[in-house]
This record gives sequence, structure tokens and C-alpha cells, in this order.
Amino acid sequence: MPSMQRLALRRPTSRRAARATAAAAITVAAALALTGCGQGFDAGTTLQRPSGNGANTNAGPLQIRDVTIVKGSVANTGTVLLTVVNRGLEDDALVGVRLVDPTGRTQIGGTGAVGGKLPVPAQASTRIGFNSEEHVDIVGLDVAPTQYVALELQFEKAGNVPLDVMAVLPQGIYEGLGPIATTF
Repeated sequence: MPSMQRLALRRPTSRRAARATAAAAITVAAALALTGCGQGFDAGTTLQRPSGNGANTNAGPLQIRDVTIVKGSVANTGTVLLTVVNRGLEDDALVGVRLVDPTGRTQIGGTGAVGGKLPVPAQASTRIGFNSEEHVDIVGLDVAPTQYVALELQFEKAGNVPLDVMAVLPQGIYEGLGPIATTF
């Protein structure tokens, strides 16, 4: 009889162990199946989209930083803020800014701009639109706040540089910033 008591005690333990093993196997299988979205080179979790205002990129010796569009207080206007660091040994120039999507017109101006060109000296940084006399104004800008605008900066030597740039309201750190020219 003692052996029957031992068997009776072992059966529930074996059933519990079997259930625990089955539960663990189901949990592992579910975890593997549910994390499939992170697999492969084209997985949604590996694609980096713009994450906020202040787009950044490099073009040859130029480092383009903190590119943002501040909407103007006059409807469908704005200004482009950015800093260009020229780490090269040759001067360059910002010769154009083009709004790709949505479209609009831009104008480069300021104390250093000559004939619609803004010099970007070698071994120096050039601020545009923020703590600067230099500016790029936009008219025909029909976007909602926090919408991204496909923008192309056009440099004399570094060429065309495409960016997705967020449009923000003139609030907080952007308060008081806006286009100087609202028609052109």
C-alpha cells in the first residue's frame, strides 16, 4: 500500500509539471510569433522616420543642423531656421530653398545675402532665421502645425540637399520668429 500512496502523490505533481511545461511552451511560441514585426531589413521597427522639429543632415563638408519651419502670423507664410557648419576649406553659398511638397515660394535675405545668395564661409557656422540677420522667408505655405514639408536646400558647391522639415507655430522658443517679407 505505501507504493500506491506514493503513486497517488506523484500523479498530481506530474500533471502540474506537464501543465507548467505546456504553458511555458505556449508562452515561448506566442512570444516568437508576436515579435515577427521586428524581423528583417524592411521591418517597421528598423525604419527611422523624422522624429520632431530640427532636421539634420550632412552634404559633403557641410553639416546642416536644426532645420525647422516656423509658420508666420500672416496666413500661409513662414520662415526657415537652420544652422550650416562648413567644415571644408572652401567657401560655399546657399543659393536656393525649394518647397517640394507642399509647394510655396521662398526668398533668401539678410545683411549677408547678395543677389539671393547667402555665403557659407569655410571653417565657420552660419545661422539663418534664429539669432541672425539672415533669413529664408516662405509665402504660399499651406500646412498644418506639426506637418512635415519636403524641402530642398540648394548649395553652390554641395549641391541639392533634400530634407523633411516640421512646420511649427511661433510659440515657446519660436515666439517672435517669423518671416520678414510676407509678399514677394
